Amino acid sequence: QTLARFTARNAHPSQPTHMQPKVGLNLSTDIAFLSAVQPLFADGLVEALEWDIDSPWVMGENSGDVPPWIHRLLDLYADDGCLYGHNVWLSMLTAFTSPRHEEWIRRLGQECRRRPYRRISEHHGFMAAGPFVVGPLLPLPYAAEAVQVGRERLAKLAESTATPVGLENLANGISAEDATLQPSFLESMLVPVNGGILLDLHNVFAHSQNLGIPAPELLAGLASDRVYELHVSGGLWKNIEGKPFRFDGHNGPVPGEVFDLIPQALSLCPNVEAVIFERRTNSLHDQADAESLRADYHRLFKIVHSARATASADSKRQANGLLSVSPPPERRFGDRTALALYQNAFIGILGQELPSTEQQHLLQNHPAAESVRDYVANANPRCIAAMSLLVRRWARSEADLAVTGVLPDHTASEAAAHR
Repeated sequence: QTLARFTARNAHPSQPTHMQPKVGLNLSTDIAFLSAVQPLFADGLVEALEWDIDSPWVMGENSGDVPPWIHRLLDLYADDGCLYGHNVWLSMLTAFTSPRHEEWIRRLGQECRRRPYRRISEHHGFMAAGPFVVGPLLPLPYAAEAVQVGRERLAKLAESTATPVGLENLANGISAEDATLQPSFLESMLVPVNGGILLDLHNVFAHSQNLGIPAPELLAGLASDRVYELHVSGGLWKNIEGKPFRFDGHNGPVPGEVFDLIPQALSLCPNVEAVIFERRTNSLHDQADAESLRADYHRLFKIVHSARATASADSKRQANGLLSVSPPPERRFGDRTALALYQNAFIGILGQELPSTEQQHLLQNHPAAESVRDYVANANPRCIAAMSLLVRRWARSEADLAVTGVLPDHTASEAAAHR
């Protein structure tokens, strides 16, 4: 009966077609979210689904903890080619591969054999370094060694899943080049696997607000034939050193500026298959929040369907000429060990509760940052302060996760081996 309420009027969404992007949801399983979105399903407005594959691993759950009807709902969309797999916790650009990486990739492959995902995505950036195995996604300078790490890990994902793979643009950054060089960084990693881009418009908005670069300019740089999916979400403002700072929390209404970016994105990215609305688990607190979510989704649906009509009227438009040859990275750490040492120093300094200018000074003068001193020198202290807040709030070590863990079965066996 529960499944029927979610599929009564759109049990068989049709296959995505060129220039006809579908509108869908990133599916959360908390009761408040499901109650809020059930009318959208009932009205036939959820044309695609995205599933955070590794979220149950993060929460120390397994497939048995997800209600069976959720799995049947996912299977319905998978069977119609409208299910997209998303992931957060691999730490794509951590310098060295750990047993945790290997187990994560194995489990992802297992999940992709369980049901067919149209595409699989992970995030640009890293979170595992020093004592930490999970935490906020952090930026890296565009450097040859980081590109090579990304290429190798994407190749492993593609091999394990036998599914087209892609990367989501990063919201966090400490300097302008984290935003302006991100398109080249992504392109350089994605070329060998012909990977795609999941273009998160709120991440573009956050970079724009925090780094002082016009959002349309950033969006134009990221736009390409590789973009197959858009994310639309909200976040929150927090006072950082006396000024508002935009955090990508997926925990608030979608800003008008993000809605305004959607037509531009659809115009510049002819291969978009799906536009996915995101709202973080346990972030709906009352009926007003639920009504706000539905209002945002209806507005998104209307914008995308209006863009569909425009695209249909221009049916001869072809996707060509938007893939560019990115300039190779000018920065080099020297080798992968040097990259790892920088990551360890970066996250270690951010983990200390210090003034941002002192953190910047410590990192700039750290031996591990020798090859990227200008990158650190040009960093925005407020952005450093914001990244430090995130690290101190969210970063967790293996010991912290010994019971639940990102990968509970694997982590439990590791913990037992070290007792």
